[in-house]
Amino acid sequence: MEAISVRAFRSNMAASFNLVDAGERVFVRRNRNLYAIVPIDDNDFEASPSLLAKINSAREEIANGECVVCKTKDDINAMLASL
Repeated sequence: MEAISVRAFRSNMAASFNLVDAGERVFVRRNRNLYAIVPIDDNDFEASPSLLAKINSAREEIANGECVVCKTKDDINAMLASL
C-alpha cells in the first residue's frame, strides 16, 4: 500500500482502479488528507428495513389522501406558516 498524489492518480486512474480490483489498497493524498479508493456493490445502495417501512407507510398515507398538497408558492408558504 502506498499513497499517491492527486496528480499521479489523475494521470493514470486506470492503473489505480486495476490495483483496487486486484485487492490492493489504494490511497490518494490531497494536501494533508488521505482518501481510500474502495469498490462498492449493489448492497451498498440498499435501504435498511426500517427506512423501507417508513417509505411504505408514507406511500400509504399519500394513497389515502393523508397528505398536504402544495401546487403553488402560496400553498407552500401557508403550509410552512402553519407548522
